[in-house]
Amino acid sequence: MLLREDIRRIHAQGRQDPVWFVEKVLGDDVIDYQKAILRAVANNRKVSVRSCHGIGKSKTAGGMVAPWFLCCHYQSEVITTAPSLRQVQGIVWKEINRAYNESEMPLGGRCMKTRWDMGPSWFATGFTTSSNAPDKFQGWHPASGHGIVIVDEAAGVDQRLYDEGISSIVSSGDSKILLIGNPTNPVGDFRDSHKKGSGYLRIKVDAFQTPNFTTFGITQRDIENGEWEGKIAGRSLPRPYLVTPDWVADRYKRWGKDSALYRARVLAEFPLEGADNLIPIYLLDRARDAHLPADDVPRWGF
Repeated sequence: MLLREDIRRIHAQGRQDPVWFVEKVLGDDVIDYQKAILRAVANNRKVSVRSCHGIGKSKTAGGMVAPWFLCCHYQSEVITTAPSLRQVQGIVWKEINRAYNESEMPLGGRCMKTRWDMGPSWFATGFTTSSNAPDKFQGWHPASGHGIVIVDEAAGVDQRLYDEGISSIVSSGDSKILLIGNPTNPVGDFRDSHKKGSGYLRIKVDAFQTPNFTTFGITQRDIENGEWEGKIAGRSLPRPYLVTPDWVADRYKRWGKDSALYRARVLAEFPLEGADNLIPIYLLDRARDAHLPADDVPRWGF
């Protein structure tokens, strides 16, 4: 049984070293780019991460950053948001609940589907970036001053949410914001956060920075000339659940290196879309995640 002094020591060390907290307290294996994200959030108020497909970004945000911040900052408030209920409840909070239930040490409080209560004025909560989302952000002012807003799939979040909602949360000196997502939208606050002078610490994680590529030294040139298979030489991938060379090679053939999809999903670069694009990639993503009410009125999209 942990004594109160032990808990205080763990919280103090964890507050200074989030990687230590995730490895020793949560019992998770942390990849290099996840370490960089954790340390960036610990040492900066505003962090923005653009990533390729399949790097475990929701696990990083929900299963690592959220429990670290909540547990290691007394009377803190953690708000997670994303464009759809599936992303909030089925992805981010699934990772939060996994971290809570599988932790090496008891984390305390009561963790539910989209709410984790540690004590009075000490909690984490999640909700979607719906049309009235800015109103949901009103009144969140942590008593301790320690708060963080975690925005998953940040490219799909409406501009109004940033202007009227998130900005009010991070007005206090000890509050933080983490934006993370695929760079599918060539305009908006997420795009602006990756420009010089934005005030954000900017992190980019492309497919070639992930373990299934770095372990074998696979580069973009290897994908282009087909030499990636020879580098693997039949060996097992170290993390087959993350983006794989086979998937990237297939997308290179189907989409092409200069396509908006390849740039966003593989290279973690924002699309170079001009005025002559009929349907931008971010609108396709938004349509995919849209939920229409079941009111028996048939709808067709063309």
